[in-house]
Amino acid sequence: MMDTRRRIDERMGRSDQFVGYVRVPPQPANPLGRSADLPRMTGTVATKKRSKFTSRAALRFIEPGSSVDCASCGQRVKFQARLRLQQVICNVYHDGVWDRVEHFHAECYETAESPYGEPTVTANGRAS
Repeated sequence: MMDTRRRIDERMGRSDQFVGYVRVPPQPANPLGRSADLPRMTGTVATKKRSKFTSRAALRFIEPGSSVDCASCGQRVKFQARLRLQQVICNVYHDGVWDRVEHFHAECYETAESPYGEPTVTANGRAS
């Protein structure tokens, strides 16, 4: 039944589509239903400039409850109250798109020759 109806519509030049038993009218190419040649469409079009993000590192104190593994040595980056150890947290980007976060012991990051650049440091060890 639907195939017959569709063939008749195609012969008559109708471009309406049927979905189930509901008739769906054709949609205009422009969602506003206006021609792109209208004067109000002329002028400069603003385009969003995509910034190119690069990988970066930050030196932070290890906080209580931290449960991550060092990307270099594979050992747990652990909080120790009396020692106030630090870790390097790296945001890793590939082709300008964020990919992952990597954690390092401060010593392991230096041993790995700072793969994501020199870590930034703030006075209190937190992001500003």
